[in-house]
Amino acid sequence: MNEYTLQTGKIMKTIDGKIVTNKQYAFDYDGKKANIVLKDNKDLHEYKLSNKDINDMFTRIMRNKDLSLKDRLKNMIEHEVKTNKRKKRKTKKRKSKSKTKTKSKSKTKTKRRSQGKSKVNKGK
Repeated sequence: MNEYTLQTGKIMKTIDGKIVTNKQYAFDYDGKKANIVLKDNKDLHEYKLSNKDINDMFTRIMRNKDLSLKDRLKNMIEHEVKTNKRKKRKTKKRKSKSKTKTKSKSKTKTKRRSQGKSKVNKGK
């Protein structure tokens, strides 16, 4: 038996004929992957999750049962943002360090080669 779930929702709030809040979501799950699309006014976010991702997420959510669900989700998002920023910083630092090392090595090699050639010429 194939499992398929599709759920959509929309919340719209107007004041004096002007749209103040326009939130929409769509959730689609085929038993293996979940596709989630969230729209909050003009911000659009799309997520693709595997079963492992979903399981990991709910495992993390259930760790701090003394906090409200909203606070647990907020903490999870803040933690993910911090770790992603750290990863980006580390990759930038690694790239810049490796570039400087290769430049300095190549300079020293050329100096040594030029010194060696001059010694050979002087000897002849």
